[in-house]
Formats: sequence, C-alpha cells, structure tokens
Amino acid sequence: MLLPDLGDPIRDASAEAKEEVLEQFTQLQIGSAGLVDELLVNGLPDRRSEVIQNQIDTVIGVDQEPSGLEPAEFDCLRSLSPRLQEMCGNLARMQVPNTLAHGDLHLGNVARDLEGYVFFD
Repeated sequence: MLLPDLGDPIRDASAEAKEEVLEQFTQLQIGSAGLVDELLVNGLPDRRSEVIQNQIDTVIGVDQEPSGLEPAEFDCLRSLSPRLQEMCGNLARMQVPNTLAHGDLHLGNVARDLEGYVFFD
C-alpha cells in the first residue's frame, strides 16, 4: 500500500474501544457539518441528497443494457429509481445538515495512533 503508517489496526477492538471509535467519528461528522463548501473545493465527492437525487438514473444506468445483473433484476432496479429520487428529495427538504460520511465504516478501516483513531479507505 502507498499509505503512510496510520497506526495500529483495531480489528479486534473491545466494546469500549468501539464506543470510542463511534464517539470520535460522531465528533468528526459534527465538526465537518460547517465545512461542506471547503471539503467540496478540496475534492471530496459531492454526495449531498439533492445532488444524488439527480444522479440516480445515471448510477443505475437506466438507459443502458444490464451488466452483471439478470434482466429481471435490472428491471427491478430501474423500477426503484423514482422512489429513490423521491426519498432523496424528502431528505433534502428535511434540512438535515450535510456532513462528512465514510460510507464503509468498520473496524478494518480504523487504526489508532498517538492522537486517537484514524479513519481511512
């Protein structure tokens, strides 16, 4: 891997350590809520609900031939597009603060260094 030393892996963490991980990540999310514009300018992918709402058809590939799915599975996925768009719109209207999200947070993506926990991947 081309990453610097991120600290000691914590895959087999105690219940207390897991709680600390969640607490630190919660604080990271709360702190990043006011930094959305700065995070976007620095290249963080834009996953705000109002943006995702307009990307669902592209992500699903509704105008493409199915790839890796059976035709019936792909048809089912296509049929979910309007509902997913509606759900994203509803979430955007709730005005939940946008914040940093990991998307794959588990103990395999967390290490501990001298300053606390490091989230990666």
